[in-house]
Amino acid sequence: MTRISYTEVSHTAKRRVTCTVCGKKFNRQRTFTNTINPFNKAESGVPKTFDEVKADVILLAQQWQPESDCGKHEDQS
Repeated sequence: MTRISYTEVSHTAKRRVTCTVCGKKFNRQRTFTNTINPFNKAESGVPKTFDEVKADVILLAQQWQPESDCGKHEDQS
């Protein structure tokens, strides 16, 4: 069995969020990843370059909106 490893491209996004329930401020962090591989193609059908994959990952990170609940409250319903 042959194992193929592709180059991984990652970007970490950090956000400072205020809880909608108690007003406490806290941090959220998430790492977005993708790989450079022959199946990750641009619209033209050509495999994406490192810069294109990095741009896609950064765009995902910029669009990310974390939860605004700190998770320390009982269900308010």
